[in-house]
Amino acid sequence: MKVLVISYYFPPYGGGPTTRIHNFVKHLPCHGVNLAVVAADPELYERTYADPGLLHEYDREVKIYRTGALFGAFLRKQRDLSVALGGQHLSVWSPNRWKKLAKSLLVPDEYVFWVAKSVGAATRAARAEGVDLILVTAPPFSAFLLASLVARRIRKPLVLDYRDLWTPNVFYSVGHATRNLERRIVNQASHLIVTNEPARETMMRNFRLHANQISVIPNGFEGDMLEQIIDPRSSTTSETFRMNYIGSLTAGRTPQYFLAAIHRLLAARPRLNLSIGVVGFTPAVHKELVDRMGLGRVVQFAAPVPRRRALEIMCNESDLLVLLQRGSEGGDFAIPGKLYEYLGSSTPFIAMDERGGATARFLAQIGAPEAIEYEDVDGISNRLINIIDDYQGVRDEFSALRRKVSGYDRRHQAAELAHLLAATTSRTK
Repeated sequence: MKVLVISYYFPPYGGGPTTRIHNFVKHLPCHGVNLAVVAADPELYERTYADPGLLHEYDREVKIYRTGALFGAFLRKQRDLSVALGGQHLSVWSPNRWKKLAKSLLVPDEYVFWVAKSVGAATRAARAEGVDLILVTAPPFSAFLLASLVARRIRKPLVLDYRDLWTPNVFYSVGHATRNLERRIVNQASHLIVTNEPARETMMRNFRLHANQISVIPNGFEGDMLEQIIDPRSSTTSETFRMNYIGSLTAGRTPQYFLAAIHRLLAARPRLNLSIGVVGFTPAVHKELVDRMGLGRVVQFAAPVPRRRALEIMCNESDLLVLLQRGSEGGDFAIPGKLYEYLGSSTPFIAMDERGGATARFLAQIGAPEAIEYEDVDGISNRLINIIDDYQGVRDEFSALRRKVSGYDRRHQAAELAHLLAATTSRTK
């Protein structure tokens, strides 16, 4: 079976949008699936998240086709300025305001310029490779539009992989035209994949899908890499209690409640040597908040690091990992990919969720310590005190939890996806 994968983001981009598809492309050939990939030209990516080493993890037979975008030079300029400004809005035509305007006017999103430039090249690649099926992952949801157009041209089945939900998601501001577009693409697709059960239930209800039309393949952790990285001697070697948040800390994901709880923790345990690392892109507004709260000596910010390095920090340089998830960023239906990596690392973590979202429900389902309400400063500080006072017991609890969630190893998930793709191809012949 030959599958064409379409994904706007793909290595050497190393940010969160590539984690899931990178591991599918890495492991699917082990299950008899031959792959070709259509992705955006790396020149269109934010350079902050470059991780070229990921490209060396693929089977040699995987062929990658790169496509540009209309107005690519302008888009690159806006991207680079946006990163440089770090989320500031300095003028009417600042990059971030331009991006917000584009999101409100363009259907399905500002990446539609990539579709306009790529549909011919992607179609030629699909025909040259003789593919049996197209697998596309999103967001950005322009990737769904591109895959839909290519699938119609070559008359092959289409499988949609939703890393986030689209029109039901408050994170994406969408209008009538966008909702109609998603409905047409969903009706065209032979099968849909989502990452959790709340997302599946929402899609079934909104699009009147039958249970056999949509599957759940969760995010997961890189078991093969973690087995190489985890050093059991690292857990208690430091005199400083080390907390780390791994990944971008978006503008809407304020750490103010967590930091207020840190103030209470330090008041309750004044002799505690504490360091908190934030590893990933962080807007200036959060750095200023840390300074205003007088925590500049405790909280250190670091630039994004390659994936392997991020896993090393999780496994061997952290006593406690931190997870922040907001409903306003799709948390009602989305579970952050880093949560599964936290689980795979065996390192204890503290999770803050909003309004009992998908993350909180997932943790309850697997028997993990419950998520704390995002703005519950008392609850957060009490949990932190309890963790520190019984740290070895907490660490043993998370080690046991890691054994319970072995099914979230991405090697197992790739096997499940291979079976699903084969069944879809057979069914549509």
